[in-house]
Amino acid sequence: MLGVLSSAIHVAWALAAGGTLEDRPVYNKTRCFEPFPFPSDDTGLTPELTARIRALAERLDAHRKTQQAAHPDLTLTGIYNVLEKLRHGEPLTAKDKLIHELGLVSVLKSLHDELDAAVLAAYGWSDLGAALADHAHAEARAAAVDELLQRLVALNARRAAEEAAGHVRWLRPDFQTRGRHTQTVMDVSTAPATEEAEEDSAEPAAARCSAAQAPLAHRPARADQGRGRGAGRRRPPARAGRPGSPLQRPRPLARPPAGDPGDPGSPGPRSPRARRAAALARKLRATKLARTGQPTHAARGSARAGI
Repeated sequence: MLGVLSSAIHVAWALAAGGTLEDRPVYNKTRCFEPFPFPSDDTGLTPELTARIRALAERLDAHRKTQQAAHPDLTLTGIYNVLEKLRHGEPLTAKDKLIHELGLVSVLKSLHDELDAAVLAAYGWSDLGAALADHAHAEARAAAVDELLQRLVALNARRAAEEAAGHVRWLRPDFQTRGRHTQTVMDVSTAPATEEAEEDSAEPAAARCSAAQAPLAHRPARADQGRGRGAGRRRPPARAGRPGSPLQRPRPLARPPAGDPGDPGSPGPRSPRARRAAALARKLRATKLARTGQPTHAARGSARAGI
């Protein structure tokens, strides 16, 4: 599978069927991978070709990993940018030459060319190999890519018709078909007897459960409850007022008394405006007492309280 996905055949399909982000291609699984028709025995795939494609894919993967492990600054983007320049015959800069030397890009190019030829042979389309590998002539290669896409679309339609008829060509049959046709059939004739047995045992089980829980209701609470020993025990239902209960309503915070400006024994005001009001009230009491000789209502209350 890795060899086919790494070939120019699948790259052409993904570029045509996938999406884009700004000017960059995007690989969509539902459009690039799932509808893609892989080669099979009806296209010319043989065990020898399968082994060759697998070997080339493993060599390709090992080559990239080895060069990147030896040179941590190498990136796949940099390596494949140099590979594209080699394919199109573009001149290499000093940085490109360094990447070409460290990444052995020429070896990578030969591996890709051999892989493309093997995958085309697996499809039976070796006649397109020369035109697809010739990047110097853009028009001829574009025509070969169009022909390749038309053949892939026709093969996809053929695969869809086969699957509609019940014939599926699994990519990994040992894993994708594992467990098929091995579903255990339930004997429905035993279901009523099982239900009756459950109904007969429901009442004694409930009685035993009630008898076991009755002594627990009178046991005193231990300090270690809820710390691991009683983790599996059933918790009592939440009640209103119990801490942590969803029925408990938060109590409003008590406000400190604002103080009575006319009562000297009450807590004094805190704000400057309240202090000015209290001072004005004391001045008015003193003025009234001086004029009439009779204490105010607040003063009489303070006197009765012994203040």
